[in-house]
Amino acid sequence: MSFFVLIYDRPAQKIVEFREYSDRERAAAEGFRLEAQREALRAHRDQDIVLFEAASREALQRTHGSYFHSVAELLGQARDAAEAV
Repeated sequence: MSFFVLIYDRPAQKIVEFREYSDRERAAAEGFRLEAQREALRAHRDQDIVLFEAASREALQRTHGSYFHSVAELLGQARDAAEAV
């Protein structure tokens, strides 16, 4: 498993930083996440700053697609899935 820290700018609806860490680097990932959150609060930034554990970036994109895809893309995927049923 890997750890991923994602910083998502809510108003811009985009990822502004994405870092991947190995199993052994979990403490470093958590430290980076905490520092990024402190900085975002100090600067009054409207951001999601999250730490995920996943098998791969691709797996993370499947489970948390709203961070990686636009609303239009997500709606298209939902429409395609509904049509396939």
